[in-house]
Amino acid sequence: MRLNKLFLILGKKGSGKTYYTIHTLIEQYRKAQPGKKILVYNTDDHPDYRYIPRIKPADLKRWSGAGLYRICDAATTDVLALINEYVYNGLVIFEDASKYINKRLQKSAWDSILNSKQHNLDLVFQFHGFAACPPEILRQCDVITMFRCDNPIYRREDLVEYEAVDAAWRKLMASKEDWPHRTVIVA
Repeated sequence: MRLNKLFLILGKKGSGKTYYTIHTLIEQYRKAQPGKKILVYNTDDHPDYRYIPRIKPADLKRWSGAGLYRICDAATTDVLALINEYVYNGLVIFEDASKYINKRLQKSAWDSILNSKQHNLDLVFQFHGFAACPPEILRQCDVITMFRCDNPIYRREDLVEYEAVDAAWRKLMASKEDWPHRTVIVA
């Protein structure tokens, strides 16, 4: 896994996004990038992440060195601004971003995306589907991992590799697997 990528994970509630994030992305990242930071941000203290030590947003100012931490806080604008200002060299996962990033990207979220390369960060955004994802994220993402979700045709103009995404989505929806997912490298 290389730094400075924007990953998008799409899927309905209960489709496997969180399991995939924990057991694939976080574990692969820890092996490939030892000594780097990993931060999980969500607003509702998702039970699957409770094994990860919890920190307060203000602690980001003092975070140095490697580590895996999570922030659970509903003050999204403030938290995104702190992440943008203080988090460097690592991975930031925005768990269930549908709850706090709407279809029009807030300035603090947009700043985080724009500054991620200078901050040497990989960003992972989870949304419940294509319709919930802001067009700016669809246009900027490097990798899309889809679980069962809505049809991408409504976002055709926003997807850089629409035909590849659509083909993968069709295979995904036809799959008989229990927890199917498909990944498309966009950039």
